[in-house]
Amino acid sequence: MLKTLIKFYLFTSLLYSCSTYSDEEILNFDKEIKEHIQEKSLDFEKSGSGLYYKIIHEGNGDYIQISDSVQFTYEGSILNGEIFDKQTKPIIFKVQDLIQGWKEIVLISKPGTEVELIVPPHLGYGNHDLDDIPPNSTLFFKMKIISIL
Repeated sequence: MLKTLIKFYLFTSLLYSCSTYSDEEILNFDKEIKEHIQEKSLDFEKSGSGLYYKIIHEGNGDYIQISDSVQFTYEGSILNGEIFDKQTKPIIFKVQDLIQGWKEIVLISKPGTEVELIVPPHLGYGNHDLDDIPPNSTLFFKMKIISIL
């Protein structure tokens, strides 16, 4: 768990230094995601930022706020299916410290929400070469938000 926490804080700090992408690069990421969704016959919604998501189960209670901390479990993989992290025991993070793709979905969620996300690089870890995540990777997450703390 300590390794995961260290990775997460590294990811978060790197997020703030991610380079900007051109419109063409963002369109190419979107094209890759659309092809993946079509190939796998998936059903996802797309947000204005380019995040793809599917709410599996909508939670109850108050919507999560940027100033909240949330407890959740998740599994993260590269779009090709290679898992790079899995948290089956609930972990806690401040919403403001999450990668942009997670932050976006968490802020439209309530405790108990289960969601799947496809996060393009500009909403994830960008062009940083991390241990288990190559630069410019599109990521797939399964996430369950357990509670607001």
